[in-house]
Amino acid sequence: VALALVTLTFTNFRWLLPSVARLIPYQESLKTSFFLFVFLAWFAYLLPRVQGGVDLSTKAALFWLSTILGLGAYLRFYQPSMPMANYTADSAFNIAHVRHIVDLMNYQGVFAPSYGNWPLWQFAAISLWHFLPDASSLLIQRLSGGLLDLGAVWMLYFAGKEIGGRRMGLFAAALAAVSKPLIVKVVTGFGYSAMTFGMSLALFCTLRLFRKKGIWDFLIWGASVGFLAYTCTPFQPLIPFFILSTFVWLFFQKDHGWPGFPVWISFLGLLLYFLYCNNGFSSNNWIDLLLAKLGPNIIKAVLGAFFIYGIFYIIRARRENQNVPMAHWMAGAWLGAFISFPFLANGEMLSRIKMHALVSGSGFLSWPYLSESLQRMANTLQTLFWIGGDRSDMAMSADAYFSYPEVIMIALGLAFCLGKPNLKIVFLVLAAIAGSAAHFFSSETHSGRLIACPPPFLLLGAYGLNELISLSFSGGGRRVFRFFVWILLLCFWGWSAQGVFSRVYTQWAEKPVG
Repeated sequence: VALALVTLTFTNFRWLLPSVARLIPYQESLKTSFFLFVFLAWFAYLLPRVQGGVDLSTKAALFWLSTILGLGAYLRFYQPSMPMANYTADSAFNIAHVRHIVDLMNYQGVFAPSYGNWPLWQFAAISLWHFLPDASSLLIQRLSGGLLDLGAVWMLYFAGKEIGGRRMGLFAAALAAVSKPLIVKVVTGFGYSAMTFGMSLALFCTLRLFRKKGIWDFLIWGASVGFLAYTCTPFQPLIPFFILSTFVWLFFQKDHGWPGFPVWISFLGLLLYFLYCNNGFSSNNWIDLLLAKLGPNIIKAVLGAFFIYGIFYIIRARRENQNVPMAHWMAGAWLGAFISFPFLANGEMLSRIKMHALVSGSGFLSWPYLSESLQRMANTLQTLFWIGGDRSDMAMSADAYFSYPEVIMIALGLAFCLGKPNLKIVFLVLAAIAGSAAHFFSSETHSGRLIACPPPFLLLGAYGLNELISLSFSGGGRRVFRFFVWILLLCFWGWSAQGVFSRVYTQWAEKPVG
């Protein structure tokens, strides 16, 4: 009842059941929604902790995952050769660039950051054109985004499985399959689905470190984090978030020992490097002066010497079995920094960040910048869950970023996180904030800057649903009751799919504006 009350206040409830929404006196009341959400979190706190119970079998999980991917494919590939009614030059720029590469066999500039084009989406489109040489540009554009997005659905299954088993993995995949922001970005053709896949992969590899801490696990993790730089523009705050938050998590583990000198140097050095590349410092800062004075050759020599020393440190730590996870973190962190270097340290990217800074000539570590960003966070939250405003060719201008069914599950997950916090779920909340940072830290805001936050938010929603199901089944329950619950969930999923299909295609993509 508490969940139903809090979610009925959301503005985007109107387009799913408008006749019911008009009868609710507190509908669209932000204050009412806040107080009801606090009540929901308090109610979650009072509930007993229960184990997940018997998980689904591998065969059952494979069947439902195939069904989820099938529905997800239908929602993403509906009329794939038809352009949306508000298709613009910005959308066409992606396929024009890739078509130039394919027709002329000129791959120069594929790894250079350019407006609207990033390597992962380009490689997907180029590969598809080699398999389907006679396909239309619009078909290749839709297939590229859709396949990357389905890859994200698949990765979110594994990420959810790391947190709560196969059942939660299926819940995460099911939510992603019918997610409005993911489907919208596939339809628009902007290539943002590359970020969805990259973020889902990084979340899975990071969550796996909670369970496995071998050298190869950390190297795979570092590669997945560095790979974010090849996905889409809002990657800048994500790489430092994953690398530094993993260090903090390891630091507070009691059995890992005190970090050695090379680990501390790596942490502080990477911290300064990430702050600099994300416009953390004001113009003419001391790092610029130091870099100009030392020159590139001395910096390369110092880094080379440190890397050699770091390799010997890692070998010695493994041999003596002392502080091994921290040594592994150092290897993965430097690998991620090295892979992302061509984009993260690119001068054009840094100049674009400064161009869209909230306070001209000031880094985000200054109080005026932080104060402005904190004030904008409220707007970002309303855009995500309440009511949105966006370009007509990127999203529905009056809608919140997430659809009503998604908001229901995310609110439930956040309530359980506040009521019964645990490390993995708190990490997801922080990842969602980091994925939204590009929206409230920059002056130019549009829905593309939020594309990194759906994966952690959808995992939060899956967590909330999984906890609710565990509580429902904790008493042993009769088989008839369990069957009834699963039928209700299937109906909710089908209702979500139908509502999102109607909103994305019938009410938006097929309706010209302006």
